[in-house]
Amino acid sequence: MRDYTSLFKDCEAPGLLKPKTKSAENCIFTGVHTTNPEEHPCQACPELDNYDFKNNVNLSPMCKSSIMSYCNNQLLKDDIDKNCICFTDEYSKTPDCQKFLLELHNNTLDYDAIKN
Repeated sequence: MRDYTSLFKDCEAPGLLKPKTKSAENCIFTGVHTTNPEEHPCQACPELDNYDFKNNVNLSPMCKSSIMSYCNNQLLKDDIDKNCICFTDEYSKTPDCQKFLLELHNNTLDYDAIKN
């Protein structure tokens, strides 16, 4: 698709070459992420389809990466997605948010990266 759009900049891509995105009416992430819809957690995380906050879900590495990217982008906005609250300074050090953030990092910390 990228080759087509770079070679034929003034032409609309044919339907076969357009990326297919799924409907996200029941997606828990409500904000805009990037211009590439495939990077949005609603597209990258099929395990979150119709998620109801009542059950634990095993997130794929691609989903974890998408959530981290999405939430870090949300920090730049005035109206942050409520699902990214753990990424804010105010909540990031609370026990519940610490647990969530560690899970996104596969329960490992790179201590060399956070040394003073």
